[in-house]
Amino acid sequence: MYHAKLMNIPYGEDAQSWCMKTAIDIHGVTYDHPDFCTKERQDGAVSIVGHWTVMSNEPTCKTWWGNYGKKGCYGSRKMRVEAHLYNHQAPWDNWAEMCFSTPSEFDRKSFAHPDTCENNGMFGTAGSWFIDVDESECP
Repeated sequence: MYHAKLMNIPYGEDAQSWCMKTAIDIHGVTYDHPDFCTKERQDGAVSIVGHWTVMSNEPTCKTWWGNYGKKGCYGSRKMRVEAHLYNHQAPWDNWAEMCFSTPSEFDRKSFAHPDTCENNGMFGTAGSWFIDVDESECP
């Protein structure tokens, strides 16, 4: 979510209406108008702020997995691998949606999403994969 304070609103114009007609260029992509506009008060002054949801390829908005750890065998020839979800933007992002839609690579294998997700509160979100392994690793 991008936001910007509107400046130079013409005298006599309705600030909310003006805001909703304001286009913006974000990383080379033009957005015709914000999703919504808010009035924000700071030190007695009122500002109008436009909010845009950016759906293009925004690397700073992407989640990724890290701190992978093997958590032991889960049945025959299955290993449970757990990882931490990074760059989850709480409270704006839904932890479950972000978890189940973030792809991963582990042990030279690609996964579209984890098999399970767990919200660990202030400790973040964990994903688990149950991956096929050699019988010598998990008999």
